[in-house]
Amino acid sequence: MKNVLNFPTKTVRDWLIIEREMKIELPKLGLSSASQFRVISRMKVFFEILNFELDYSFSIEWPTSLSRDQITSITSTLSSAIGEISTK
Repeated sequence: MKNVLNFPTKTVRDWLIIEREMKIELPKLGLSSASQFRVISRMKVFFEILNFELDYSFSIEWPTSLSRDQITSITSTLSSAIGEISTK
């Protein structure tokens, strides 16, 4: 028998990022816990209806003075930083 691991879909992961940030920001507005729960619950329904996807891709025009190794080093550092942010 095979062990099957089900990974969350991109939409589920995107929602978890949004929900985490809302849980950080909503208390700063002075909302009660019940109000925070209601806002998050309503936003989740809205998010699921939209089937919204976050796109983290972007394009950078590098100066011609940078070597390929320098560009690789910079992009590697950026990739690591973005990865750390998205897993918090």
